[in-house]
Amino acid sequence: MSCRAITVIVASASPGGSEAWTAIAAARAGAARILLLNRPSERAERALAEIRRAGSADVAHVDCDLQRFESVRAAAAAVAADSAERGGLDAL
Repeated sequence: MSCRAITVIVASASPGGSEAWTAIAAARAGAARILLLNRPSERAERALAEIRRAGSADVAHVDCDLQRFESVRAAAAAVAADSAERGGLDAL
């Protein structure tokens, strides 16, 4: 299955976790862009590195602490702006 030219959002991905594997699968399938919503951390950086190694997708981190509403709201605004600029969002 190919998913070229699609944008995928994955929330709370940690190295070795199911969310990270979802992002890795999307990268291997050829997703054009992957947005990773995580709190800034060393673990998030490791997950980003794993996903980048898996394919040629443009992988970006969006700060998002799911326990803080203002953080979720800011992440939603960042995703909306990114989606508007790049033509939409395809998978969450």
